[in-house]
Amino acid sequence: MATDAQEELVQSMISLPKLDGVSWRVVDQATEDPKVELDLKVVDEGAAGALKFKAGRPMLTVLTDSLKRVKNELQSVSGSQK
Repeated sequence: MATDAQEELVQSMISLPKLDGVSWRVVDQATEDPKVELDLKVVDEGAAGALKFKAGRPMLTVLTDSLKRVKNELQSVSGSQK
């Protein structure tokens, strides 16, 4: 599993906001199968702090492109440490 410093580095590279109730972690692909898990909750229209978005094809394309950039950056960083 990655260290807190590695997770902070990845978060800064892809500009992930720090949101309440949202968590993520970096995994070592050699020991754990990487995956994206989304836990979406339906909230009432007047709920405080509700985050609303549509995850259509354009959003998934942006997410995929961001993850590819992170993967490439991590590979270049790990390659420079060898």
